Amino acid sequence: MEFEELGKEEKELLLKAYKYEVNSEGVIVDSLLKEPVISQDTQRPIKLESASLLPGSMRIIDTTPLTISKFLREKIELKENGN
Repeated sequence: MEFEELGKEEKELLLKAYKYEVNSEGVIVDSLLKEPVISQDTQRPIKLESASLLPGSMRIIDTTPLTISKFLREKIELKENGN
């Protein structure tokens, strides 16, 4: 697994390609629904400065120890189950 770091402009460009935008407060917003993207783990809006963009389904998570460990745990379990 390889982690790459994107700059602010690169993150915004990638988000825009997937129909997301960043509001004036730095919160990622679904462009179609006009609603903030909410973290499944913290139940708070995800800000660009703390967002991680995961490959595959363009999943957006908060970059916290909790969410990163959960993501890695899920990947390990999938690999162990042969998926």
